[in-house]
Amino acid sequence: MNLTGATHSTDILSDKRLLALIGEMRGGSMKAFEQIYSALSKPVYTVALRIAGERTLAEDITQDVFVKLYSSPPDDSVKKPRAYIFAMTHNAAINSLKKMLRLEDIESAEDIPDGYSLQSAAESRLDIAAALAKLPRTEREIVALHINGGFKFREIAQIMGIPAGTAAWRWNKAIKTLRQILEE
Repeated sequence: MNLTGATHSTDILSDKRLLALIGEMRGGSMKAFEQIYSALSKPVYTVALRIAGERTLAEDITQDVFVKLYSSPPDDSVKKPRAYIFAMTHNAAINSLKKMLRLEDIESAEDIPDGYSLQSAAESRLDIAAALAKLPRTEREIVALHINGGFKFREIAQIMGIPAGTAAWRWNKAIKTLRQILEE
């Protein structure tokens, strides 16, 4: 896995094509929804997993995002539907974590276990997942949105509600930390 950037499967589905599919979906096309789901379910799940830190919760978040997308597709005012969908994912993951924190009466999101069950993955992917789990939640989110979502720092900043400079700084800090962990 390239930590500084990668080719993303979501690049295949441009914002222009995604807007057209959303328009078709608003008109009742299940086929359009299936194309959107096929192209974005894996990156949405990956971002949810990186934020939530638990497979089952990430699966629930992914399902919720696509159910909401289908039942209430964005209107024509949304010009960047990929960012919109990943913002939905980010918000759903954060809300799920907050709900878990309230339910479990945990004082800090850092107390949530970050174990990833990637038994079938290659050893290097296990190392990267373990290293990602050691990052603070906000840095994991930025790494996931940049690598898995394919977003630029200004887009990440909009999704997370932080300044673009902060997103870039946290990215650099996260990459430096990941390199140190992986070199150990």
